[in-house]
Amino acid sequence: MKTKNRILMVEHDPSDIDLIQRELHNAISNYETLVVETEAAFTEALHNFNPNLILSDYALPQFAGPAAFEIKEKLAPQTPFIFVSGTIGEENSIELIKNGVTDYALKDKLYTLPVKIKRALREAEIKVQKIKTEEELIKSEQRLARAQEVAHLGSWETNLTDMSVYWSDEIYRIFEIDPHNFKPTHQKFLNFVHPDD
Repeated sequence: MKTKNRILMVEHDPSDIDLIQRELHNAISNYETLVVETEAAFTEALHNFNPNLILSDYALPQFAGPAAFEIKEKLAPQTPFIFVSGTIGEENSIELIKNGVTDYALKDKLYTLPVKIKRALREAEIKVQKIKTEEELIKSEQRLARAQEVAHLGSWETNLTDMSVYWSDEIYRIFEIDPHNFKPTHQKFLNFVHPDD
């Protein structure tokens, strides 16, 4: 079963909360929400609720949306952030998107929110998967380097298009060469190979 999406709402108006909840229901089926109004509650929610998406009003009595976005950037930079506001203004919203806000929806056009929610969650999932793939690649490369070191085997590659060369760390150790003071080339590599080989 797919895990629930956790939606953090920064909102104080009960009627707006109901309207946003309705649009959320139109966007996704498996989710839970947490509503906060203050900076302290928002910060705690980032730590404990661990949201997949943040929907934030621009101006609240005790808190401001831009401040919420700044906190989110420090504590949860990968989490998508959508402003849902009636007071944001188009010029201001464009500037916010340039600064990293995922999107915005006007409260008098909430019908646009489901599409924006779906897109934000999909893009966030792709980013998370990309990060995991990159981390796995780094771990795999570290394991290969360790295996080569233990076995005292090296690996090398020559790009036949431009003849650029890659040597593993162990190749440098086998040939007793300082990698910081030596640039490998295909010809230099051949100079290390026995003529009969």
